Amino acid sequence: MPSPIDYHHLTLPFAGGHLDRIDALRNQPDALAALMARADGLVIPLWRDMVFMLNDGRPAILDHSALTALNIIDPGPVLLGLEGEKKRPWLCVSLDDDDRTEQDFPLAGLGEWVNLRTAAPRFEAKDLAIIGRASALLGWHGRHRFCANCGALTTADGGGIKRVCDPCGTEHFPRVDPVVIMLAERDGHCLMGRQSGWPEGMFSALAGFVEQGESLEEACVREIGEEAGIKIGAVRYVLSQPWPFPSSLMIGLIAQGLSEDITLDDELEEARWFSRAEVTAMLAGEHPHFSAPFPFAAASYLLHEWVGQKVPTSR
Repeated sequence: MPSPIDYHHLTLPFAGGHLDRIDALRNQPDALAALMARADGLVIPLWRDMVFMLNDGRPAILDHSALTALNIIDPGPVLLGLEGEKKRPWLCVSLDDDDRTEQDFPLAGLGEWVNLRTAAPRFEAKDLAIIGRASALLGWHGRHRFCANCGALTTADGGGIKRVCDPCGTEHFPRVDPVVIMLAERDGHCLMGRQSGWPEGMFSALAGFVEQGESLEEACVREIGEEAGIKIGAVRYVLSQPWPFPSSLMIGLIAQGLSEDITLDDELEEARWFSRAEVTAMLAGEHPHFSAPFPFAAASYLLHEWVGQKVPTSR
């Protein structure tokens, strides 16, 4: 059995944010306003869930002065936190969905708008953590403009870390959806599956949302049983990763498979057992037929753990 990897000293992509989230100031409007108005602040713009990537491969992180040139929509500028000893503010904004936004963007012609999932491998780890949180938070605002209690329009508050309904007084805070992502192992093989829309030949760990009244272990057993018909015994925790697509926490598990015959449901196009030699070749990009999940995804780290390989570190 390969030696386990020490994930206590490993920061997965989208984790490791270094900003001070200044919780103590979130109920002080004057202090927040002063921070958000500082000229040395940095701004992350997002448009249609995309980030702007400059031609040199860097993400567009704008100076505070650029705010006046942007077509910003609800929730307005959101204060993500403060950086370093100088407590430099980091803000993020959503831009209008209109097609003209692309043409009017101040850096138009110097790069292009790219889906965050596609752009993620090109980010430095510290920037990916910040931009991943910005994407998840702005996406939450976009989906929760109306009060779930009374239906009235809500407004952003606390520098953008919550929404408030004035008519009924309800406060709404962002929620994270827990997702179990897991490998079943049996007789030197691990179980992976693929969905129909994935790149040809790509297989990954099975995954599913944790439901109300479930432990992580119970969700693991249920999901593998539902998707592949495999019975599960012991389950061990390996890792976790924030996943801003749209706002999840991936919880990586490895489970003991008690059966072998696969019965698929309609979520998967195919599932099969892979040997350690096959997985090693997939991770190296050397398998003639199959490929591993994207290297920044939790599933890739689970596979490295399972074969006992050193995990590539983020930049």
